[in-house]
Amino acid sequence: MNAGSVQIEVPVTTSNLADLSAVELSRHFGRNEASIDFQGLKKDFTRQFSFKTESYRGNIAYLLVLNSMIFRMPWFLKRACSPALLRIESLIEKFQGRLLSCFVAAQWQKR
Repeated sequence: MNAGSVQIEVPVTTSNLADLSAVELSRHFGRNEASIDFQGLKKDFTRQFSFKTESYRGNIAYLLVLNSMIFRMPWFLKRACSPALLRIESLIEKFQGRLLSCFVAAQWQKR
């Protein structure tokens, strides 16, 4: 990472797969919790930062393997399904966009 650059990893806008799944279904999240409006942040901070990279990631394995507690998935089922889910996720990530992703990894550089 370059000096003056910031790398962030946040849940993406409120109209994506992450909000329709884990946050909405789990008792582990409060009623006032939501994802960050990433596009709104970019718009608000256009003058302060130049935007270097954006990578929209996370789908089936992110939800069912990394967040298995939220879905109350038993450990033995997680252990059995994880290898296949990780392979499927690596294939899906090649063409998934913002709508079907659970988080964005981005690099912003301060002007």
